[in-house]
Amino acid sequence: SRRRHTRYWRDWSSDVCSSDLIVNHNQIWFFGDVSSEIWRDSGAADFPLTRYGSYPVDIGSVGPFAVTNAADTVYFVGKTGRGTCVVYSINGNQPTPISNTAVEEALLTSTDLSSTRMWAYQPKGHEFIGIEAPGVEKTWVYDARTQLWHERAMWDGAWSPLSWVFVQSVGTKHFAGCSNG
Repeated sequence: SRRRHTRYWRDWSSDVCSSDLIVNHNQIWFFGDVSSEIWRDSGAADFPLTRYGSYPVDIGSVGPFAVTNAADTVYFVGKTGRGTCVVYSINGNQPTPISNTAVEEALLTSTDLSSTRMWAYQPKGHEFIGIEAPGVEKTWVYDARTQLWHERAMWDGAWSPLSWVFVQSVGTKHFAGCSNG
């Protein structure tokens, strides 16, 4: 599900959230610049949400759209107080690094990491998670089934990153590209 970008404060840390919330397994993940929190529905009448666990996760998101749901979990491009550009998946409420050196080095060449976008699509039993970052020549794509990375691009007289906006499925066909074709 797509999210609307908002900024909000969380009650645990002073980290201002840089991305929207994302819901997975009836839990709400709030991503900040260098930390994140998990909340759940407690059913309480006065305020129905309560923090899950007693501490924040010390990994945030590089930007508001660098988080996505796919393959029954959450994926995001992370940022900590010690560094950035590691791609994570959530396993048992713990971020697990899934990126390799090639992906991380490519993301470090981005001209604006805060504008990184992640998206997902699923053809023929494989769920793919794409990462498009400004200044990076190609789109990095993770196959959640095989757990392998590959690069994708589109040709329009020259190679350019695969656009996240235009990945569409129609029946058994999958189309990706820009607005002009």
